[in-house]
Amino acid sequence: MQEQYISARIPTPVQASNHQPENFLVTHADIKRFIKRYSSLLKWSTAIGILLGAAYAWSAVPLYTAHAQIIIDPSLPKSLTDARDNIFGLDNAQVESQIQVIRSESIAQAVVKKLKLNEDPAFSGVSSSILTYPFRLLNGAPEPDALARERLALARYKNGLEVRRVGLSYSIDIFYSAPHPDLAAKLANATADAYIADQINARGLAARQGGLWLEERIDHLRKEMNAAALQAQEFRAKRDYRISPRAGAEGLPAAPREPVETRQNTLEELDSTAQTFRRIYESYLSAYTESVQKQSYPISNARVITEASAPTTKSYPRTKLILLFGGLMGALAGFGIAFCRAQLDRSVAGARQVRDELGLECLAMIPSFVDLRPPSPVTRLSAGLALAQRPSDLVRLLQRGAKSIVGRVNAWFMGSATTEEAAQETSRADLLSVVTLPFSIFSHAMKRLRTAIAIAARGRQLRSIAVTSTLPGEGKSTIAANLAALFAASGVRTLLIDGDMRRASLSRAFAPDAEQGLQEVLNGECALKDCIVRVDGSDLDLLPLSIAGLTNSPDAAPTVELAEPLLAEMQKSYDFIIFELPPLSASLDGLAVSSLVDGTIVVAEWGRTPLPLLSESIHLLRNAGANIAGVVINKIDTSTPDNGDLAGNYFSYSYAPANVERLR
Repeated sequence: MQEQYISARIPTPVQASNHQPENFLVTHADIKRFIKRYSSLLKWSTAIGILLGAAYAWSAVPLYTAHAQIIIDPSLPKSLTDARDNIFGLDNAQVESQIQVIRSESIAQAVVKKLKLNEDPAFSGVSSSILTYPFRLLNGAPEPDALARERLALARYKNGLEVRRVGLSYSIDIFYSAPHPDLAAKLANATADAYIADQINARGLAARQGGLWLEERIDHLRKEMNAAALQAQEFRAKRDYRISPRAGAEGLPAAPREPVETRQNTLEELDSTAQTFRRIYESYLSAYTESVQKQSYPISNARVITEASAPTTKSYPRTKLILLFGGLMGALAGFGIAFCRAQLDRSVAGARQVRDELGLECLAMIPSFVDLRPPSPVTRLSAGLALAQRPSDLVRLLQRGAKSIVGRVNAWFMGSATTEEAAQETSRADLLSVVTLPFSIFSHAMKRLRTAIAIAARGRQLRSIAVTSTLPGEGKSTIAANLAALFAASGVRTLLIDGDMRRASLSRAFAPDAEQGLQEVLNGECALKDCIVRVDGSDLDLLPLSIAGLTNSPDAAPTVELAEPLLAEMQKSYDFIIFELPPLSASLDGLAVSSLVDGTIVVAEWGRTPLPLLSESIHLLRNAGANIAGVVINKIDTSTPDNGDLAGNYFSYSYAPANVERLR
């Protein structure tokens, strides 16, 4: 009756080897899975970036920026001031030239000289601290001279200065950053004052130079004007200005005309020349008078419209921006490291990977025992209704909780002996988690594995399976024990055999005091029925490994000649037999048994089992003639439900209360 239930069709190695992998593009689910898988790395890298940014912001010298503003009045020629149709002013090049003047070394020298920055240790680099003086003596560094101090002060002054134009206006902003607010305001105002003074000095110097040129020009024009006036007077003195009679009048002869080539300037021409020189002389004399006035009272075309005041907040470092930048850089570094790890990682990551690269089916994806997510309200209600209908389960859970509390208390007062007992009890509870916690996510996944084995009843009968793994610690003992408990709970006569002679995890958890077991049965020292142990709290039978047998012959692996008649004898009394075999990377003792059973399940740990090692294990099993039923991916992260499996949101799905009893 049960044989038809547990019959299954096992893919042959030829069918598996002919599997062609499919090509998939990167989807949103892949990106989400990538982020979920490396979320811990991303969180830590982001936190480290923020901490580094905070350390930099805390250790950096704070700077305060003061702001002063000046405006340049465009100077217009007097001849153009009355023109209303055209407006002349400063172009962009002239304004930019004034900005370069503010940044020039002459302004910097004026500020350094006025504020005596070459004597300030913060600018000249000379510290009067008692702690720094011995280091200068030990290093043999000479004291900087006055010129070196001045050059260093100029360089540091320019480092804190920033000048920029306000839009397209004639306003210029002067910013200065210093470690102290008062010093920043003082330097910004000093820069603006130095620029105004430089403009006044430049205008005064231009007026003086123009005055000297005008003096020379006026002296020359004076001589030219006097010479023209003297020539006009001499012309008047040499000429007779009486009116001569007309030619032919009253019989007088006409006056003879002078030849053209000997003709001289007329009196009108000489007077006009003299008047012209006089007017030029008077205009230059007026310009000279204006130049003398400018020299005595020069006026600048720039003025300060906003004086700098001491800032109340620091401008550097910007703590929030630095923290944000540090977190962003840390996240980017974490993404880079995670991407490199993902490219170099060849561990098992999902069902699709198993199908594509190994040609095997992924029977189930089993989550870890520890589920940090709180159960849904439907799950809590379902569990409560189930416990109310099954008082024995409630009593068993209460006993387990009481034993756990007692074990912890004893471990606190009595030491390591009870600690080992508590650890053994915890391991025993994990191996029977489908019985003690039937509505946990782990139990649901194990039931899915049982269904995956049972629904393929189309060809061969599956009455015996072997559970193995590639590496130790991948959870094959847990999978084998819980799978056997599920079959036993469904009414199938199930026998669990501990075949891992290196660890014997099942025997240490369920039958630690067994004096005879599998080794003794194989050697013919005892009968099979005398070595069977009933597992407490379940309908499961166990064929353990005795500690004495392991001590006497730890490497005695069951051979085909011994295991085959024993398997035939077991199948007379049990409907389903599960062997737990040692990991293939540690021992090849289980290859003989895997060739005898109807199917072999390979357990791989999610994110830990290297895919090349798993492929090598599959190759060893195929060479041994084992029928590989599929791969079980264990200990997956429940926060990443989409792992290339049809489960999708399976781990967040809860049973309805009406279906609890039926699904049990």
